[in-house]
Amino acid sequence: MFIKRDDFSGMETSGNKIRKLEFLLAEALDQKADCIVTMLDANLIQMSRQEYGKYGSEAMIKVGRLRFVLMLLNTVVLTNRRTCERLRKEGRHPYAIPVGGSNGLGTWGYIQAIDEINNQLKEFDATITDIAFACGSGGTAAGIGLGSYLYAKAHPSAPLNFAAKIPVHAYIVCDNDEYFHGHIDGQILPAMGAPSDMSSRQFLQITNAQGTGYARSTKKELEFIYSVSRKTGVLMDPVYSGKALFHLIRELNEAPETAGLTRALAKRGLRFASSVSTDETPYYDVVVAGGGVMGFSTAYHLVTAVPNLKIAVVEKDPCYKYASAILSAGGIRHQFSETENIQMSLYGTEFLRNLGTNMKVDGHDAPDVQFVEGGYMFLASERGLDVLHQNYATQKAAGADVQLLDPVALKKRFPWINPDGVEQAILGMKDQGWFDPWAFLNAMKRKSVSLGVDVLEGEVKHFDLGGQNQIEKVHIEVKSSPECGDMRFNSVRAGVVVNAAGCWSSKLLEACGSFDYPVKPRKRSMFAFHCDAEEIWKGEAATPLVVDPNGVYFRREGAGGRFVCGWSPEPEDDYDGQSTDELDFPDHDHFEEQIWPTIAHRVKSFECIKVLSAWAGYYDYNTLDQNAIIGLHPDVPNMYLVNGFSGHGLQQSPAAGRAISELVVHDEFKTIDCSRFSFDRVRANEPFLEQGIV
Repeated sequence: MFIKRDDFSGMETSGNKIRKLEFLLAEALDQKADCIVTMLDANLIQMSRQEYGKYGSEAMIKVGRLRFVLMLLNTVVLTNRRTCERLRKEGRHPYAIPVGGSNGLGTWGYIQAIDEINNQLKEFDATITDIAFACGSGGTAAGIGLGSYLYAKAHPSAPLNFAAKIPVHAYIVCDNDEYFHGHIDGQILPAMGAPSDMSSRQFLQITNAQGTGYARSTKKELEFIYSVSRKTGVLMDPVYSGKALFHLIRELNEAPETAGLTRALAKRGLRFASSVSTDETPYYDVVVAGGGVMGFSTAYHLVTAVPNLKIAVVEKDPCYKYASAILSAGGIRHQFSETENIQMSLYGTEFLRNLGTNMKVDGHDAPDVQFVEGGYMFLASERGLDVLHQNYATQKAAGADVQLLDPVALKKRFPWINPDGVEQAILGMKDQGWFDPWAFLNAMKRKSVSLGVDVLEGEVKHFDLGGQNQIEKVHIEVKSSPECGDMRFNSVRAGVVVNAAGCWSSKLLEACGSFDYPVKPRKRSMFAFHCDAEEIWKGEAATPLVVDPNGVYFRREGAGGRFVCGWSPEPEDDYDGQSTDELDFPDHDHFEEQIWPTIAHRVKSFECIKVLSAWAGYYDYNTLDQNAIIGLHPDVPNMYLVNGFSGHGLQQSPAAGRAISELVVHDEFKTIDCSRFSFDRVRANEPFLEQGIV
């Protein structure tokens, strides 16, 4: 195997883009451009600045990392066009370069490289049968593929003596083969003047080499790359060439009959030489912003899936004074309108049942979250009957253990209830009820820490963004002294960031320049009261969690006549939270005007009750459709989102953490398909509406 040292093509470790810039900047000079407009690729920007500056021109690089408003359906062309238009109005003469320099003109740099490879092979009196390389934007693939195809046809006796039907192998580190074939066939080849019937499939074999995802490597991949670099003295990067070589060797091992073929690996550069990092800032494979139930569920599922991952969970409120889960009703139910939500809560119940065993830590008692299988019951008026029936059918199909009750059956099952205004009810007793959120969170946190997860106290405030708008560094604000309130910042480098900040998740995205996140804090008040009537809370007729048609709910809490209740305001009466200070003041007007009249009508014994306490917390409320957002952010390619659960986050945190873990490790969902929770629906303004919000 030969390695084509394309990291030595003009500026050491500058990589493949220098070939493209030879053509692109020549055209810029020919057009008498006085500034270059490009975006997202820090490597390309630095090289453009240095190369263009060689010619004595006034070089001005417009860095297109959009730190502010990221437009819907934004493309490089659109951004460059607007920037260029503005510069022209200022009297400038801009020249636009696409991401990676990958267009029809830049691609000629790699067609030219084929002639260079042939000349070098002649020096060694050698031939090759295949060429392999890493592919990230398509220009290299188009140039090497088309160049080798045409060269072999024109020079049949050349050292490029291809034995394979498709001798050029692109190992893609992002997107998929359809994207790259489409990009090359639809944009690059036509711009180069290729015949209309020519297809990249004639000369290019694409293999997916993403592994766990773009710029993410498994321990096995990193060990391989380190070994190759140490033995050969050739520095292989883990994002591009290292991954390509890893997957090439893997394919050879899986197909020994091809081992006799002689291949050339075109080695890309790492980074522009002047920016090679010597940063000693602590590095984590995954930084989880938010140490609540979502954050620690994600950390737990990640570290159990890949034990050697270096994971940090950052939490600003270690006492969890304002944590949404801790201040919730602690419920778990299987009564939702959407199958995915039912499946997630079914897994939540399974997780609870196995928690004592799975969360056990040596030296500590097995955790007990006091799961009470007390049941859930939704009541429907005539107006809500159709929705109730639709929900019931969905729940049964998804495997939920629920039953329909008409008013007669309802009264027989719960003699204390007033069925006035109720047409039907859905009751689910098995696997549904409530548990202790505090014990649940602490169990996951303790277990995660025991498995090697680091907990960093502080608040994620901002990020350093690198190429393609990826997060490179996370800056954490820490209070040095609780008395004086002094602040200091700690920083960590991150391969992946998980936004598990709940109702504060929008602030993290604003730090990345994204201002269209629909997750907001919405205040919810809960009240505890006492009722002496034993028939309501004892025996087989003991109160489940009952949800009235108007959204008011109540349930028993322990023994001795204690109950809790609450209500979510109608959308027109709801508002975004402004400060956690407001949580110190529960909305007693809600109890007096909405909750008490409702529960007193439904249960006669509740006409005379005594309020014992009240508290308030936030929902991380998705204003679009009251459903979770799970998956990658389209503008920040190494940030995963797990927010917007709108009141059912506690019960779904096990499944949500597992889902994020699957995306990070496998780049796809392996258990529950959560694709419909993608952020894409937000950008498309296509709600995935959950009807069963309490």
